[in-house]
Amino acid sequence: MKDYKLIKVLKRFSPSELKKLKLFIQSPYFDFSEDNTLFFNDLLEQTNKLELDYRGIWKLSQNTAFSDERLRKKLHECLLITEKFLAMEEFQNSDLKLRKSLLDATVNKSIDELIPKAIKGFDESLNKEKALTFEYYTHRFHHYHTLINLTGDFERKIAIKKNRDSSEFMLKADKILNEIFLSEKLRLTHLINNDNSVSNKNDQLTFVEEVENFARRTARRGSKPYFYLKLIELSNSKNKLSEIEKLHKYISKRHQLFAVSEFSNIVFTLINEAVRILNSGNKSAAKVLFELYNVGLENNSFMYNEELLPDTFRNICVNACRLGEFEWTLKFIEDYNPKLNQKYRVTAVAFNKARVFINKKDYEEVIATLREVEFDDITYNLNTRLMLLVSYFELDELDALDSLIKSFNVYLRRKTNISERRKSSFKNFNSTIQDIVRVKERRDKVKLKNIRKKLESKMIAPNKDWLLGKVEELEKELGVKVER
Repeated sequence: MKDYKLIKVLKRFSPSELKKLKLFIQSPYFDFSEDNTLFFNDLLEQTNKLELDYRGIWKLSQNTAFSDERLRKKLHECLLITEKFLAMEEFQNSDLKLRKSLLDATVNKSIDELIPKAIKGFDESLNKEKALTFEYYTHRFHHYHTLINLTGDFERKIAIKKNRDSSEFMLKADKILNEIFLSEKLRLTHLINNDNSVSNKNDQLTFVEEVENFARRTARRGSKPYFYLKLIELSNSKNKLSEIEKLHKYISKRHQLFAVSEFSNIVFTLINEAVRILNSGNKSAAKVLFELYNVGLENNSFMYNEELLPDTFRNICVNACRLGEFEWTLKFIEDYNPKLNQKYRVTAVAFNKARVFINKKDYEEVIATLREVEFDDITYNLNTRLMLLVSYFELDELDALDSLIKSFNVYLRRKTNISERRKSSFKNFNSTIQDIVRVKERRDKVKLKNIRKKLESKMIAPNKDWLLGKVEELEKELGVKVER
């Protein structure tokens, strides 16, 4: 029998959460019937079994005959109480929500004896909040709104000290409203701009130009509205790398101002901009990128469902190797590979360790690392073959090199899900490395000049710099003068 929605939900619970749920459903407060409680308790005992015996569970607690319709109805009732449990857990885990609800309850019921304490408790809870999220701003505004109403409607001296008057709270409420509006409007502008750049759309929020101009005039330096304004302006900056560094320093020092998902979006925006700069030829962007990856790792910005994505894992290793941070990379692989999905872990570890070794020119370790691993992912497969070709060439393993080139060309010919442009680039690499081997064997200076011309042309090939480096080594060895 299939797993119903309730069962899928319960399988996401930890053992301690299931234990709490059992206690929750036994509470008389929610008027959960006795037969429902008995049924749900018996069901919870078997939640983690591969196959649930619904008929057996039914027989333990129900006096009526079993039917699929009755079962579905009973499971639905249990799902509703589970949803209440989830909501209550979320509520219980937030001191701010508890304090706000207490304040609302005491004010609504005019319980003068509790209002001063409730106001103070809510204010103290707000002061402990570090992330300036939309929720924080709305709670802060609610706090001032409550005080305004108290000072206007209540003649009794409660919760108001130092002769404060309602106008002071109105001014504070106005300030908070501006912070809410500017922060959220600019944050959404940043998000929609990112979405447009990826999807080639041109969606626009309303009043964006007016909001940006208002923020330029009024936003305090160091405030969230000011930060988001600078983040939006980054795309048109004449000195992007410098601006990225400034924004990076800001979020590194003030990361607690942002919710986890909000912080992740910012980090990815800065990383993408830094990658564009790096790809344009500015190698100094690699250092900034390295720092951004570090701040992202420190703040769990790359985790999804408690897992690190293989592409992010690989990109971090690539950039660290680019900077010669080999020991850092090996430690990163060791520390973070348990966070990869088990399905990708072995191949990701092998591939990225091999990348470290090839950058260190430890070619025997490259071959030893890659020899026993099968790579299903196309990107891994192509680049693994590339690393092996380089290693065989450097170690003068010419038979292994020739065999791999032949099998590589067959692989490229048979794979229909690789673009023709990409196939062509790897075929160019294979043919060029074969030409270089022949020149080494035959000492053919004319052929060597032709290889250089081909490499200096618009020919597309991966690892082109390495190929050109091998040509330059042969030119020196053979005494070939290069025309500049």
